Amino acid sequence: MSEPYFDQLKEWGRLIERLQSQGKISEAIHESIRANALAAKLLGPYHPAFAGGTSSLAYLYFQAGAHEQSIELLQDLLAILSRNLPPEDSRITEIGFRIEYVKHHADQRRSDESDIRRSGIGAVAENNADMANYLRLIGDGIRDIYGQTNDIEDLNLSIKFAERTLEGVPEDSTDQPLDINNLAGRLIDRYERTADSGDLDRAVELLEKGSLLNAEENVRATMLNNLAVALRYRYER
Repeated sequence: MSEPYFDQLKEWGRLIERLQSQGKISEAIHESIRANALAAKLLGPYHPAFAGGTSSLAYLYFQAGAHEQSIELLQDLLAILSRNLPPEDSRITEIGFRIEYVKHHADQRRSDESDIRRSGIGAVAENNADMANYLRLIGDGIRDIYGQTNDIEDLNLSIKFAERTLEGVPEDSTDQPLDINNLAGRLIDRYERTADSGDLDRAVELLEKGSLLNAEENVRATMLNNLAVALRYRYER
């Protein structure tokens, strides 16, 4: 990673710590998502520094009372770490304990709706667009890794992140066609490996929906090409 980007990430880290110490958790989450997105792009989703940033972001969501988001991030982190570490590694065990800890607090919080209203989750929701971009970059990074490793577990993980991204993008978002195409393309990739007709049928359904949306020219061209490939596979099946 080039020195200017490294300096930028360090400066972002100091800003996030300052916002956190001032109790500005929603702002800290916003900056943490942006910093982690840059780390994912420059270092890759399997880099230890990215794992550390994801762990910190999960804690910020926990501080905000957004327990479900915190759990999802910790589960994402667990899936990523499990690709490169043995099950008995202490880092795997620690993340498992943290997930159970947050779940315990989430159960307690559900018993008091007034606490939920005071938790600041509404402010956290403003970061949804940044989170979708964050998840998109992680998925793209893991898909690139799959291109190098040809390990289907990398492909499966990239599909998981593509699904998460699409779930979080509003239907009227200009990013929806891109996210539909990303997920469908990876499902086609997996069909080529496993011949699972469910993946192929789902890809066709997504691409037919996506072809009706307004999309940038390059996204539409790739989408129509993927649809043609999927329909050919269906015909040959």
